[in-house]
Amino acid sequence: MSVLFTDTMTVYNYHRDPDTGQETWNRSVVRGVQWSHNKSEVTTTDGVQTESKVEKITVDFQRKYGNKPYLPPQEYAKLPDGEREGFWPLLISMWNSRWFLDFAVYRRQSREELLSAPLPDGREVVRRRLRDWRAEITSEDPSLNWREDVLGKMEGGKPRTRLSGFWDYRHVETEPLLLAEIPAKNPWEVFAWLPFGGWNECPAPEEHRAAAKYWYKEYGAVPAVMAPDILEYILPAPVPQERAMEAAMEQYFFCADIVDQGVGSVGALAGGLAQSKFWYFWWD
Repeated sequence: MSVLFTDTMTVYNYHRDPDTGQETWNRSVVRGVQWSHNKSEVTTTDGVQTESKVEKITVDFQRKYGNKPYLPPQEYAKLPDGEREGFWPLLISMWNSRWFLDFAVYRRQSREELLSAPLPDGREVVRRRLRDWRAEITSEDPSLNWREDVLGKMEGGKPRTRLSGFWDYRHVETEPLLLAEIPAKNPWEVFAWLPFGGWNECPAPEEHRAAAKYWYKEYGAVPAVMAPDILEYILPAPVPQERAMEAAMEQYFFCADIVDQGVGSVGALAGGLAQSKFWYFWWD
């Protein structure tokens, strides 16, 4: 069959963003099809015969084209942008290019090794940090009331209405930016290409990768912005109200600075998560 299937075709898949109404056509080049040229077809309507030129393309749907299986249009339309386009976009702040070169080049490990290594369970990663931190702070102050003094009530909290990790400290102008197209199959794999983390209290790259997979599966969260000490995610919808406190606890023990030097309480963080499509992490 491979002798017959030697042609190439280009397919454009239509996509309309439900939020913005923006229309795009995603281009795919499919190699290994059979294209029949210069064929004629005769049709009869009301006793009148019409001859038409016909182009026929045969696609073997049992094969994989570019390591991607064929998907019916309805299934293709449900794919996230990165899976449709073959990459995941990531905004990288370049206000200090040395940090980027440090982890992207000088500290680079084999991506194949990172991607093939067993990935820790993301839920367990964030919950383990929660358990360890709780044990530490309660041992320092046995009189501490965990629920009242640390977590607080889910109230207040401001929604995050935009990505902000690439603005200068005055929020007057943006820093120099690099829009990277990370050729990863899954969004959490961007941390294999750009091994962010591993300093001070910032989790190690493999922990970021595991947590990102967990949060993508749970909430659809996708890494969107990376800066020297900032990481932001974008979500299709805010965290459900009934799960906001759970998500806030996980985020607090993954990145304590967003509460201790930020919103002030886990409850306030939860109130913001329930209203926001953007997540913000910052490690001092």
